[in-house]
Parts: sequence; structure tokens; C-alpha cells
Amino acid sequence: MDIEFEARVKPLEYKVKAMSRESPSQKAGHVLDADLRSHWSTATNTKEWILLELNEPCLLSHIRIYNKSVLEWEISVGLAYKPETFVKVRPRCEAPRRDMIYPMNYTPCRYVRISCLRGNPIAIFFIQLIGVSVTGLEPEFQTSC
Repeated sequence: MDIEFEARVKPLEYKVKAMSRESPSQKAGHVLDADLRSHWSTATNTKEWILLELNEPCLLSHIRIYNKSVLEWEISVGLAYKPETFVKVRPRCEAPRRDMIYPMNYTPCRYVRISCLRGNPIAIFFIQLIGVSVTGLEPEFQTSC
């Protein structure tokens, strides 16, 4: 699935900061790679999560998730590493297709938490974060709900 973005909107670099669990051969770091021969899996079927950290703050335009077997998830973001203050940008949404692109409306963030609520097992091929890097974006600019 290809969609066109504004010229300044581009895929953003990130790393996996933390995860609730991973299986020995399907590590969380596999979500960084678009190779469909590898994936992240928890070997469980409910309530697992992965936390991604962007290399720099951004205005998040879209999240693309190439899903292996998650049925429902929730997406939260934050500018500061304070998970209790993260804003839910996609509360409890289903994953009807393997390749999903969720609009994020240029939400300021540095961290993205994807909470996998149901799946058999919880497994994701790769995640792409798309937006505009903004040097100097500070947490006080983050909106709260």
C-alpha cells in the first residue's frame, strides 16, 4: 500500500526502547526491518506492548503497521519518556487488514507505544513511523486529553 505524502513528510528513524515480552527467535527489533521473513512475537495472546523511541522529536503524520496476527490495539504517544502522560491517539482499534496506515494528524511526539490487546499470538512484521522531524520540540507543546 503506497500513499503520497507532502515533500517534508518522510519515514522517521526510531529504535525499540522497550517491550513487555519477546520470544527467543522473534525479537522486538525485527519491527525495524520491512523483511517479511522476520517479525516480533510475544508467544502470548493478550495485552502485550512495544515502545518505540524516535531519534528526534517529530510531528507524527502516520503510523504504518504491517501486522502478522494482532486483532486489536491501542496507540499512545508522548514527547517525554513518561508513559503515564502519554496521549491515546488511537484508543482500542481493530486491525482489519494486514497492512494498516493510521493518520496521526501531526501529533507532537518522541515515543510511540503500541499496546496489543488481542491476537493469536501477538505478532507484528514491521512498523513505519512517518512524519516531520522537529528539532527542539519540547514536552510543554504536547496537547493533553
